Amino acid sequence: MTHEIFNMADATLYEWCLISNIRPLDINPDNESDFMLNYLTYEDFNDYLKNGNYKEKSTPRKPEKYLEFRMYGLVPYNLSPIQQGIQFNHANDGYRLNHGNDEDYISFLTEWKTNIILNGGTSNEGHLVKQGFKEIMYTGSMQGHLNDLESNEVKVSTFYEPDLNSMLTAIIFLVDERVFNKKLYPNYASIELPVDATIDDVQKWSVNDAHQYNNWVTKIGGPKNAFLREFLIGKKLA
Repeated sequence: MTHEIFNMADATLYEWCLISNIRPLDINPDNESDFMLNYLTYEDFNDYLKNGNYKEKSTPRKPEKYLEFRMYGLVPYNLSPIQQGIQFNHANDGYRLNHGNDEDYISFLTEWKTNIILNGGTSNEGHLVKQGFKEIMYTGSMQGHLNDLESNEVKVSTFYEPDLNSMLTAIIFLVDERVFNKKLYPNYASIELPVDATIDDVQKWSVNDAHQYNNWVTKIGGPKNAFLREFLIGKKLA
């Protein structure tokens, strides 16, 4: 246990477990509010360590209803900053209409309210353009992003601006902390394969690596979140 713990004021059981790197195994819907919200003294936490059911060297997991959410949006690069914000808000209104009863969205509105507007690149529904000595079908990156998000079952809201020839000007989608908090939810890292590994060793490693990866995907919220972690890499603020 670190020296930091001895100097802390009262903390929740979740916070104590986070610092101690232990994961309780007996958190359920009946006691998850106590786990996340009720404060314990260090002495109380010491009692928990003596009697609790937990796994050592493992990050505690938040109940899903206590996850942090952010609303991410993609807008074309060539709009002014004011217009980018306006287009984002148009799509935001659509999200409220289409997904207003979604529990995650209600949690976002009630507890978090953070919006992240990203550069989505170009917007073009698909036109033949001359390039070199031939014509090619050109589609904007905004349209590609929309297809990727929908193909991976991410709930989205879009807006097409009538005053810009009905161009796709905003895509928004809700993201939970298991996507953007890489400190609490690090990227997956395979166990290094020894340089002198035999074919049998490689086969066993491959099976184990696939199993560990699937466990990691479950920990971060499933395939949709695994996709979003990759999708957001390299995206810059608008």
